Amino acid sequence: TIRLSARPTVRNKLYSRQKELEQGIELARRSAGGYHKEEESREEYVEACAMDMDTSSSLQQEVLMITGLSGSGKSSLVNELITQLKSNGWESLHCKFDQIGRRQPLSTIASAFDSLFSSLLSTENTWGSGGSDTLGDMRTNLLKSFDEESFPILFHLMPNLRRVVSTDGYSTDMQQTEYVFDEFALISSKIRVHNLFYELLKAISSFWNAPMLLFLDDLHWADSASLELIAFLIDEMGASIADDPIRGTNVFIVGTVRTNEVDNSSDLADFLQQMRSCYNVTVTDMALQDLSSDDVNVMISEALCYSQRLTRSLAGIVHQKTEGNPFFIKEFLNDLTVENLLVYSFSEKTWEWDEELIESRTISDGVAEILTRKLLRLSKDQLSGIVMLSCFGSEVSLEVLALVRSYGGNLDIMNSLDYLAKVRLVERSEEKYRFVHDMILHAAQGAVDENERMIIMKELLQALLPHGYSNDTILFIVVDLISRVGADRVHDSETRLLYAQLHMTAAKK
Repeated sequence: TIRLSARPTVRNKLYSRQKELEQGIELARRSAGGYHKEEESREEYVEACAMDMDTSSSLQQEVLMITGLSGSGKSSLVNELITQLKSNGWESLHCKFDQIGRRQPLSTIASAFDSLFSSLLSTENTWGSGGSDTLGDMRTNLLKSFDEESFPILFHLMPNLRRVVSTDGYSTDMQQTEYVFDEFALISSKIRVHNLFYELLKAISSFWNAPMLLFLDDLHWADSASLELIAFLIDEMGASIADDPIRGTNVFIVGTVRTNEVDNSSDLADFLQQMRSCYNVTVTDMALQDLSSDDVNVMISEALCYSQRLTRSLAGIVHQKTEGNPFFIKEFLNDLTVENLLVYSFSEKTWEWDEELIESRTISDGVAEILTRKLLRLSKDQLSGIVMLSCFGSEVSLEVLALVRSYGGNLDIMNSLDYLAKVRLVERSEEKYRFVHDMILHAAQGAVDENERMIIMKELLQALLPHGYSNDTILFIVVDLISRVGADRVHDSETRLLYAQLHMTAAKK
């Protein structure tokens, strides 16, 4: 028998999450006041409810909090929820927080809005549901919502907003005004920024004239300023629905949190408690459990195109090894094929495996061990590329990558990243590269020893340093790299002084 390598194809679908998906859809529909694009409009529905005091008083701000271990499929569930809601006229906004490379306070939330404006600018009249001149309609809506003193603050946080509201007759002097936001600024300044975000959310949702899902991904990595802002938005949205159901923000909030991270963050614990005490807000908790042995059997049966009867025994072993973690299952199956423990015979047209050998495999460090082996099979340049990418966190923009092209000497970063995208370790989305899963990011961080990683970060730091003086985004990346390199590894007094000055500059932003 001639054996050639073939990989099982795990379908890009949710397994054993239909109940949770249906619950999410029901909460979304309830949040939107029963909105359905093929039925009456939300305004008509809510206005009818307002005529009925009992029904009107039941309208509340809906928040769904999804918890589960890493790899349990939290983000996949929300992405499928968004896909189904978008087919029904919804819009969405995605804010993904990151453990590594934490930037300027509020930058993750601001970047989500900025990406939305970038999308509007790139697609112009075809984006959204605002009419034939989408860009012009959005501009008009925003100009009605803010005064000239408010825009400079928003421009500083969201550069693409300036391009959206700019017209030939618009004040360019106002657009160039600089605003500095300090996480420890006076309470009055924070309140002003919070109110501007709330008004911006209202302006966008009213422009769409359709419900919106705000996805807060990996809240356990959120900075304290962002958690404070989110709590404020939720509280304001709940109150606005109570005061005027027809003109509420019409936003359904969905957050994801790793089960084992809640107790590690006092800021997150305080936020979750504060959120539950907000007026006219209903928080629904959804805990994702591991897949059962039967669920794993369905997954493997479909991946191998075999009947469940033939895969049941293998599925039992895989379930035992992976504890039913969906991401772990996929990587474990791929690893079995690489190690020739699960092979496809093209001559016999059958899958073959040795259950005793598979069962005897010891995986002491779980999926992390499998991912590390996977990365170490990459070529030297490809491994350097993914380790470099991990130094920036879960994602990095093409703008930043263009500034570090000289990193690694002759290493062609873009070719390496394109290959990594081809094998589904990273993905290119819009104007950035991002890791397909946080567990791959963590494996990339541990794929080289500490000394080699320090060398890489120092090289990146030197490449980006000249650009940090004129670009706030680069400045915060530089300061983050300085913090992770550590002062004890910098022995030159002049360099230490320079790094201290950069920290001071960033602290004032």
